[in-house]
Amino acid sequence: MNKTGLSCVIIAKKRKHQKHIKAKTMEIEEELLAAKAELLAYARHLTKNEERARDLMQETVLKILVGRDKFEKGTSFRNWARKVMYNTFLNNIVREEKVFAVDNYSSVHHNIMYMPGRNEIPGGAHDIYKMVNHLPDGCDRMIKLLITGHKYSEIAMILDIPIGTVKSRIFASRAILREELKDYLE
Repeated sequence: MNKTGLSCVIIAKKRKHQKHIKAKTMEIEEELLAAKAELLAYARHLTKNEERARDLMQETVLKILVGRDKFEKGTSFRNWARKVMYNTFLNNIVREEKVFAVDNYSSVHHNIMYMPGRNEIPGGAHDIYKMVNHLPDGCDRMIKLLITGHKYSEIAMILDIPIGTVKSRIFASRAILREELKDYLE
């Protein structure tokens, strides 16, 4: 086959692929329009807030359109769309938890650093804070999340690591802190 013939074949395949994408996009858009009310109701159920529900709906629609190739023909579009929405909702919670953890830790740190009677502890709470900050392998962040009230499972989800890793690192961190703080604990 010469170059011209090969070019024609390539162009024909591209056009066929583009038609397939347009057809699939139109199908997805039609399915989205048909499921819009149901998806918005599900978003309201998940978020318990009208504004957040609309935001979740927009983000879900965008993810569905971008990931339209992931939808398997012959399966339930509504179930797939609900799964996309639910996963988006969970990802948003994790994102919010990370922000909350940082904000909450800052306020806890502020309260510890400026609490009355702080200087009654030899070396002060500042030394304790410094010891937590010098823990190895990111253990400081795990201890800070634990101090701010997060459960092991939440810490694992926030840091995107296995729960067993969280438990073992917190155990090791506690042992290090216990040794470092033995003068304070007596």
